[in-house]
Amino acid sequence: MPGPFTARTSYVADRIRQTQWADRRIIVDLIQLETLFSGQRLGGWHMLSLRNGVMPKFAVEAIIIEEEMRTGVRLSLVEALERLAELSATQYTRQEAERARERAEQEQRERKDYDAWLDAGGLP
Repeated sequence: MPGPFTARTSYVADRIRQTQWADRRIIVDLIQLETLFSGQRLGGWHMLSLRNGVMPKFAVEAIIIEEEMRTGVRLSLVEALERLAELSATQYTRQEAERARERAEQEQRERKDYDAWLDAGGLP
C-alpha cells in the first residue's frame, strides 16, 4: 500500500534518498507536483495552489518530473535548465508582444482624442 512518501518518478525517489527528515517538506511538494502531472483530478483551489505556489518554487524539478511522467525519460539537470530557459524566453517574447500591442492601442486612442481636440478648436 503506497504511503505519503511514495514516489511515482525515479527523480523524486532519488530525492527522497538524499533528503533528511527535517527537509521532508521539499519531498511533499515534489510529490504534489507528481500528483499534478499524473492527470489525477484535483480540486480547482488545490490545482491553483500547486500551479501558482509549488511550480514556480520548483521550476526545474517540475520540468524534470513532468517529462518523466509524460515520456518515462528522466531529463538531466542541464536539459531541464535549457528547457526552462526556452520557456522563459518564449514567455518573455509573448509578454513583450502584449506590451507592444497595448502601447499601440494607447497611442491610437490618444491620437484619436488629439484629433478630436483639434477638431473642437483646441490648441496643439
